[in-house]
Amino acid sequence: MLLNGGNSMVVTNSTFSNPSNPADPAFINNGGLLQISFSTLYDTPIDCGSASPDCSGSGKGICFDNSIIFTDTPGAPADTMTGTACSSKDTLVFPQSTGITGTGNLLGENPLLVDPASGDFHLQATSPAVDAADPAATDDHDFDGTKRPQGPRDDLGAFELTQP
Repeated sequence: MLLNGGNSMVVTNSTFSNPSNPADPAFINNGGLLQISFSTLYDTPIDCGSASPDCSGSGKGICFDNSIIFTDTPGAPADTMTGTACSSKDTLVFPQSTGITGTGNLLGENPLLVDPASGDFHLQATSPAVDAADPAATDDHDFDGTKRPQGPRDDLGAFELTQP
C-alpha cells in the first residue's frame, strides 16, 4: 500500500501490482499530491478519500493521466476507484461502473494486457489503450525504454505496443 500523507510525489512509467489482497486499496490519499502518469496498476484499488482533487503543482489528491488501472481478481471491488479526491485524464479504469472526476477516460473497458496474473502488463494489439493517450502527451519512452509513440499517438500505461 502506498499512503500519500502530505508530501508531493510524481510517478511515471511504473507498474504496481497487489495480487495478494485485491480488496485492500493499494493507494490511499491522506493529503499531499500524488501524480501518476503513463503507469499500469494491476489489482490495485484506489481509495481517493473525500476531498476535491487539485492537480496543480501545490495541490492535493491523486492525479492520474495516460494510465491503466485494472483489476480482474475474484473478490476485488466492483469499482476500482472510489472516493472524490482523485482526478483522471485519459486513463483506462476497469472495472468501473460509476463515474470518476476527469476527462477523456475509458471506463469499464478491459485493457487486454498480455498476462497480468503473471506480471506481463504489455498491451495486446487489440487493446483499447493503444493510441489512446492524450495527443499532447510528451512522454518519449516507456517502462522498457521503447520510444513513444509507436503509432499515431502514445499508448496508455507503462508499456508502448511495439509496432512491427
